[in-house]
Amino acid sequence: MRTLLKADPNFIAHFEQVENHTVIHLEVHKYNKTIKKQLLENLATLMATRTEPLLTVHTSGDEKHRKFLEMMGFELLINAPCSDGKKHDIYILDNPD
Repeated sequence: MRTLLKADPNFIAHFEQVENHTVIHLEVHKYNKTIKKQLLENLATLMATRTEPLLTVHTSGDEKHRKFLEMMGFELLINAPCSDGKKHDIYILDNPD
């Protein structure tokens, strides 16, 4: 079950608890330099309140999405089978020690 984290005219962010992991889902409706700054600031604020990392799922072949994840600070963790029966790249964002 997804939990709404932030609703904005430009983007919507949800959390989903999958076993003992928190997965973040982000739907970007509009994107420009100002929205990028807002997204990065919101993510930094969120991570400052967390002790556990965030995960997100990337479907291989979508280079624009991969570059977006890396720009947001996510790093490739593993290529793993998912509930849809396909393998997907799992990215992680963790607070620095």
